Amino acid sequence: MLSTRVLLPTILRSTTRLQPRSWQVPHNANTFASSSAPSFSSFSPLGWWQNRQENKEAEKYKQRVLQMSQQETWTLQDLHAEVQEAANSWLAKMSQTKEAEMAQQMNQTLIGLMQVVGTDADLERLEGITRAEKLKAAVAAKVTVEDIATVIEQFSSMTLMHKVLRHRHLEGKPIPTSAEAMQTVLQAEGPNFLTKQQKSKLQRKQVQRMKKAIRGR
Repeated sequence: MLSTRVLLPTILRSTTRLQPRSWQVPHNANTFASSSAPSFSSFSPLGWWQNRQENKEAEKYKQRVLQMSQQETWTLQDLHAEVQEAANSWLAKMSQTKEAEMAQQMNQTLIGLMQVVGTDADLERLEGITRAEKLKAAVAAKVTVEDIATVIEQFSSMTLMHKVLRHRHLEGKPIPTSAEAMQTVLQAEGPNFLTKQQKSKLQRKQVQRMKKAIRGR
């Protein structure tokens, strides 16, 4: 498996353009217990990649998606490597202290989660995680159960991206190497790779949006 430890220099606050609309991280996700600590509910690995593009690091972005397309699997260890690389980068630069703190907090949450489900846990394993396991992971990481759920949702989004990229690689199709191209491909092909649980969540969100639209009339 190719290494996933590629430098991620910046963090994106909003992932609207890169993530499929139905898989954006909720803006009202709970924060960490400490009121002074920034929340990582908007801390998305997908967002880091878009920031690469915005910060004129298109070549690194291209290399990363090409590497991801060649990986057979996507596990918690892969996500952890990305987050750890980002945290180390910001700490070394000492110029993105808030972002570095958020990356460190997400890193801590991932470590707690991996202690419970294992470093090789994939989406299938995480979709079957129990409430008791979430609680155990939250205690280990010293975060809330909602924080654990947020990380799992972000991992779900990354897994969807991996599935799309991997399929394109195996089919010999072009790999999208910009944030804009990635967004287009995910919206067009992403629905073909959704799990039953992801489809169920999508349907619930669509119903909620319809009800909200009706109430707003």
